[in-house]
Amino acid sequence: MKNTLTKHIYILIVCLLSVGVANAQTISEFCEERGREFIVQAFQELGSACANLSGDGCFSGRETTINYLIKPSSVLNDLPSFEDNTILPQNIASIITEDFELNIDNPIESKWGIVTLSSPANLHTMLPINLSTLLTFGGVRLENGIYPEEVFERDIVVRVSFTMIDLFSQPTNWEGSQQIDTLTGGGTLEADAMSRDGKWVRVFYLYDDELYDFQHASAWARVEDLTDATDIDTLPTLGEDQYTAFQRFYFSNVSTNTPCEAIPNPSILVQGSSSIAIATQIIVNNVDLTFTGAVNLRVINDREMELTVLDGIAIIHLPNQQEIPIGAGETKILCIGANRNLGVDGEANDYEFLSREQCALDLVQDDDG
Repeated sequence: MKNTLTKHIYILIVCLLSVGVANAQTISEFCEERGREFIVQAFQELGSACANLSGDGCFSGRETTINYLIKPSSVLNDLPSFEDNTILPQNIASIITEDFELNIDNPIESKWGIVTLSSPANLHTMLPINLSTLLTFGGVRLENGIYPEEVFERDIVVRVSFTMIDLFSQPTNWEGSQQIDTLTGGGTLEADAMSRDGKWVRVFYLYDDELYDFQHASAWARVEDLTDATDIDTLPTLGEDQYTAFQRFYFSNVSTNTPCEAIPNPSILVQGSSSIAIATQIIVNNVDLTFTGAVNLRVINDREMELTVLDGIAIIHLPNQQEIPIGAGETKILCIGANRNLGVDGEANDYEFLSREQCALDLVQDDDG
């Protein structure tokens, strides 16, 4: 986790903060010198809080308020401390981080709400370091899109045997399924999930994407093709539209910019698997996104959301089966609709990605209303 957070710092400084370096003569001495110290100190505190944890979830935050679906008994209020690492992501309804507040007279009293929250996303349990990480900066509201009872919780891995087996991107009764390989000569595979109908298992298998320069880390095999599947009944079930905690989420942010170029504007940074070649899938504000590396997300206004690829590549999957690739260093402005009730808090405070046609229709409806 410490190495991951260090990488975030460098990504932010190199990719997001380049304007601050170019215009250094216009930035106050505090913002230029102390501002960078402040961000490094903040990340070091977050890294220390999560460094020794294992499992599928880690949460840590500062200047942060949490709204719970299930409140841990160890939490006495809604303000988590760095010492309390008992908070599971699936038990969180929403997280609100404070906007940056600069105190020049007493810099140590400056406030900046930041949160790091890890999730396994779609990644197979067998990946050595397999958590994706969300980081929120400043005035951000992050809302869970998955209820606890709907969360896919990875638990165990069992070994299955085969003589010859066909592997698929997903079960054939799921939309978009395709055969990716046939293995012959016998062997074993590691499975970490079973389909709800009990006919398929998800196995650890690396294969290249047909269109893009990355790999997928899991495939699906028919149970009937296995020669030894003794322990698969112990596996958790995984449905077509089932996700891990915070693999689907919604967010908004204040539109104000921070007074220091060294401090990122309110936004969310999402880092995928530690291996830049492995694809991670998330759904953010109903944008179905597959990516490698890291992406930065920010709501510009009630109509526009900005997506910047800091490292790797991002693919937006549209409902009509079309895809929009975005390369490293590129930014895409997406149309969104406001005041939707889509997350778990039951309030109409979410943004939703809209297609070009939906965007035009939504604009007309708002003008008429």
